[in-house]
Amino acid sequence: MGRVPVFAPRQAYRRRYFGPAGGGLLGLVSAVLVCGPAGAQTIDYGSLEQMFGEPVTTSATGKPQTASDAPANLVIVTAEDIRRSGARTISDVPSMVLKNYAGVDVQQVSAGVANVGVNGYNQPYSPRLLVLVNGRQVYLDHYGYTEWSTIPVELAEIKQIEIVKGPNSALFGFNAANGVINIVTVNPLYEQVNALDLSVGSQNSTAGSAVMAARPTADMGVRLSAGGERSHQFSGWQSVASDRMRPGRTSVSGDWVARVGDGVETEVEATRSTSDALDILQNFAGAESRYATWSLKGAVAAATPAGQLSLQLYHNDLSLDSMTGWGGGGGGWQVNHYANGVTSFQASDLVRINAGHALREAVEYRRNELTSGATGGGTIGYDVLSNSLMWDWQVLPDLAWTNAGRVDHLSLDRSGPLPGDIGVPNRFWRHSLVTYSYNSGAVLKITDADSLRLTAAQAVETPSLLEYGLMGRLPGTGTVLVGNPALKPTIERNIQIGYGHDFRSVGLSLSGAVYRQDTRDINSLDFGSSAQDRSLTMLSGNIGSSHETGLEVTLGWRPTPALRFDGNYTFSDITDDKGGGQSQGGTRLYGGGDGGGFPPPSSSQPNWTSGGASTPAHKVNLHAGWTAGRWDVDGYGHYVSQIYQQSFIGGGVSTERIPGYVELDLRIAYRVCDGVQLAVTGTSVDLARHSEDSGPAVGRRIAGTLSVRY
Repeated sequence: MGRVPVFAPRQAYRRRYFGPAGGGLLGLVSAVLVCGPAGAQTIDYGSLEQMFGEPVTTSATGKPQTASDAPANLVIVTAEDIRRSGARTISDVPSMVLKNYAGVDVQQVSAGVANVGVNGYNQPYSPRLLVLVNGRQVYLDHYGYTEWSTIPVELAEIKQIEIVKGPNSALFGFNAANGVINIVTVNPLYEQVNALDLSVGSQNSTAGSAVMAARPTADMGVRLSAGGERSHQFSGWQSVASDRMRPGRTSVSGDWVARVGDGVETEVEATRSTSDALDILQNFAGAESRYATWSLKGAVAAATPAGQLSLQLYHNDLSLDSMTGWGGGGGGWQVNHYANGVTSFQASDLVRINAGHALREAVEYRRNELTSGATGGGTIGYDVLSNSLMWDWQVLPDLAWTNAGRVDHLSLDRSGPLPGDIGVPNRFWRHSLVTYSYNSGAVLKITDADSLRLTAAQAVETPSLLEYGLMGRLPGTGTVLVGNPALKPTIERNIQIGYGHDFRSVGLSLSGAVYRQDTRDINSLDFGSSAQDRSLTMLSGNIGSSHETGLEVTLGWRPTPALRFDGNYTFSDITDDKGGGQSQGGTRLYGGGDGGGFPPPSSSQPNWTSGGASTPAHKVNLHAGWTAGRWDVDGYGHYVSQIYQQSFIGGGVSTERIPGYVELDLRIAYRVCDGVQLAVTGTSVDLARHSEDSGPAVGRRIAGTLSVRY
């Protein structure tokens, strides 16, 4: 279940590398690190792990840190943890890897599709999570959610996955409102991989992948990967989406890294992926979705007298065809095409002032635009210019304090045609806003076995392009969908205290955290009826605020090298302050001075699916593992308490109770010979069918996998 985030001190390292006589950790590790932004491909993680004695991260501050030293609640999931989970492809990561950790909420929607939330507030198309691969965003920016099957990564090339819990916009950037998932792949300059995986299983599933990371010359590394999977769907989906689609994915990626001078490294990466998925949309309708993505990235990192400089430029492209079934039989079908492009340029400079102080200044420019029938056939987009500054202060050998601030300047625009019944010109989308975020974290090593972390943060969830510009009328239903260019951003504020103790004599570690989070101006759909024609109207709106008190406790025990035990508990108590929706105030949605605009509904039912009722109050995860000779056995148990979630399936809006459940997963593996392993995995082995959201039930999955490493 991962290396427990033990707050185990590294006193010898800290005093040696950060003390007055030391040259600073950044200077010491310059031979293995060119510091860059989160996930930069210029880090020798293997050497750093040997140096620290455990996995390390550089994503929070740019310098290598253990999870216990990071100024945020962070967990590092290793490649070994991923292998023991039984996950076969990136589509399995939410439901077989991430759900094992405290503070992470996962709802399996259908085969290969899952919603992931951190610190509660999970929902369909969950839009509050920043997901990165080597510093490049891989969530889909037209709505801000992650379709995991579109991520062009194979499991054999993943070095580690970093789970960062809580608001982290100032440290990590856009969309890090509730958390960050940072996927780090192997760096071919420092680590070579040759891997082949083949799998078959229930639901007529097949999967395969191949990964190669090689070093043709001393100063050049190449990583190539390709993979795919296909399966049948869980039964029950025929009532809400077409039964013609077999869920699946394909992906290819290539990465080239080279040293081009003393302390200078460059990287070029290209990816392509496709995915067929059955989704539950943000308005709870079932959808048959066909995704195609490609990306191109270039990066440079250099150690200079002016500091550690990093430049990164990338473009993400999404083509999505979504066929939506409204009500299964009463509403008919609607097909929309979405074309979304995101271009991002980032520059940062990490400067070590002296042994105790480091500064990182960064700028970012983003262009994000969407063209779709769902936006009336026009193009809606925005430009964002961001500035951030981080100050990392080693106050004492046993006390570190990190502060970061970020300012985002956003300018919204729209061009192209408008539906005739909307009655507003494109100028109503000429809107700008300025937002501020911060992170502050202090870590105190109380003793050689005790550590205390205090954090405070404010993050920003910027409305998505669909929330800004959605418009149209659903065929056969009379339902109207309307976006809102005047939406306010959602603001997340969080304070947290964490403590950990390491009982080294018995191989036991214990850590916990308590936090309070306040969310203001929540963006969501506001269901209501129109006073004009009594049709159902779905408006994007700021529907209220929410307040959460949370607790998480994690325990790890390694009594012998052959035995491993982990467990964690998460408690969440959420109170929602419902603002009454868009109908309050009686003003037109777009507020045009000439009387134009779409009128608000006369009655209102704000969508609180992402509030307290949709977050389980209690979650428990347990893991036990045993290794003996050629055998590996790992078992996982999960308890999730009941939730309530709205549903649009069946032709109208309703609230459904999803009962709590206990789920058991199992993996048994046998090493045939060096480099060859056979494994059998089972997910939900105790449950033939169960529900995790308001959509159709999901079922038991069994699979066998052949893995070859050479």
